[in-house]
Amino acid sequence: MQRRLIIFLIILCVVATGFWSVATSHRAAKADSISTLLSGSAYGMAIQAGSETSELSSGPFAEVSTLCTPYPTDQQQTLPRLTLMHGLINGSAIQDKLTFNRSDGQSSVEASSIIGRITIGSPLLQPLLQVDGLHAVARSNASIGNATSATDTSFFGTIKIAGIHLPLRIAPNTALFVSGLGKIVLNEQIKRNTNLVTTYAEVNMIDITLGLANLLHRPEGMHIIIGHSVSSDGIVSVLAAMQGHAYGLATNISVGQLAHSRIGPLPNTAISCLGGTNAATAARLKLPGLVDSGIADTKTTGVLDQNTATVAVLSTEKIVNLSLLGGLIKVGQLQAYAHAVYDSTGGKSDGNFTAANLYVGEQRLLPHTYLPNTRINLAGLGYVIVDETLPSTLGYSVNALDVGVTTENKWSLPVGLHIIIGHVDTNITLFR
Repeated sequence: MQRRLIIFLIILCVVATGFWSVATSHRAAKADSISTLLSGSAYGMAIQAGSETSELSSGPFAEVSTLCTPYPTDQQQTLPRLTLMHGLINGSAIQDKLTFNRSDGQSSVEASSIIGRITIGSPLLQPLLQVDGLHAVARSNASIGNATSATDTSFFGTIKIAGIHLPLRIAPNTALFVSGLGKIVLNEQIKRNTNLVTTYAEVNMIDITLGLANLLHRPEGMHIIIGHSVSSDGIVSVLAAMQGHAYGLATNISVGQLAHSRIGPLPNTAISCLGGTNAATAARLKLPGLVDSGIADTKTTGVLDQNTATVAVLSTEKIVNLSLLGGLIKVGQLQAYAHAVYDSTGGKSDGNFTAANLYVGEQRLLPHTYLPNTRINLAGLGYVIVDETLPSTLGYSVNALDVGVTTENKWSLPVGLHIIIGHVDTNITLFR
């Protein structure tokens, strides 16, 4: 559920800013000025696969997004028409916007998603769900000694479920169960004014969790988010943003119209742009026809030491007892880390990868007998890159294994598919 991750990152970003002192800011030009990091995102619709299914996610559609920057720019996306799932989901006149304002003493962000009409159900029958004039609006602003958010301008024009009109004013977080769909939360809202210098708001006007027997014929647990907006604003003392991710498994298709299809990342751990710690332990990796078995531990940590003006990020992963494609690729243990640090002497990054009992096809790869980015061709499938690395001055990335499909195969995997096993990355961005 990649797009839930973006929401999670922004929440962490907001919480983390509370630990940074405004009073010690050396970037403020004068006593009545502030430095802030703003975030916002909005989209019309996203379909997010449940964690226990191999179904591909779709969207977000008409997305606009900015994550933790002191210099944001306005964004807008429009989508005249959207048709999904063989015509069972239809939308029209989708418009998503981010609007930012800044001055010495204050800043603000407004994220909005507007949809002219959305219907779910057979186009030959009365829709099970119909909404006209949906507005999802989240606003956040910060000024010296004050940070607030609001969602009160979000509303539905009209909303009908199974042909029955609902009241125009839907209370926040109204939950319903609709036969043929599942659980629906209307006007889902989250507001956090965590302290005097950080604030966050999120709106999902429609959040559907599909039930076991649904008219869309999709797996139980799949989420459909309609009308999404997020805003956050936080006053900070140092304009530096961190990034760190770690996961066990992810796939994507890199050709043609399937370029944005994916599974995972599973499990996906990440930090906010201002640091913190996030971890997953003993996560089971299993996808029928692709991953036979595996257990993953992942962790990311980011720290700012105010006393020494040091920023450090570390991401780690460990996978044990992994088997892919019926044992074509097997490994007893994979471990990787990526590290980045910046202090008064400058910046540097590094990483490492180790494997025990690694077999690719009939070949056993002994430790320390191969270089980073070692490619091994696999007849009847494609190739495997072992210890795929991408270093930079203030960042580092490692894919323990990158499996690429280049030909038709007995597993019926599509050409262009990439299977990433054991990913870690770190990065530090300095704003001047």
